[in-house]
Amino acid sequence: MYTSAASVPFDADDLKDLLTQSRSANEAANVTGVLLYRQGRFVQYLEGDEATVRELVDRIGADPRHGGFRVLVDDEHDSRFFPQWTMGFVSEEAEAALMPIGFRTAFNDIDVLDEDPPAALRAFRQLSRMFRDRPGN
Repeated sequence: MYTSAASVPFDADDLKDLLTQSRSANEAANVTGVLLYRQGRFVQYLEGDEATVRELVDRIGADPRHGGFRVLVDDEHDSRFFPQWTMGFVSEEAEAALMPIGFRTAFNDIDVLDEDPPAALRAFRQLSRMFRDRPGN
């Protein structure tokens, strides 16, 4: 799981292009996960073969569209958290419509937890569960 800031804000077309490219490449590499984008910030959780994911993370970290790239969690699991998603995504507009009152509205607690990776992972899973578990996914 990493976080980064977009070097230049992404509009809907930019995000659509990124998502199309990511889904195709991830399917070919057997990588699954979810990408969250809000107010110029990315949080992405990737899962798959360790070498494949590490290579992908290195490529993303070197991508000039990202700044302030930081790996928050580098962990291995026996099963995938998002086994059906080549790259799940929800736009900020859809997120706002789905967000119950009092629910998480930012990535702040994910982004600042460098000293506590398990807490960062729990926070990310809580945030992503809303997208993963909603009807239609």
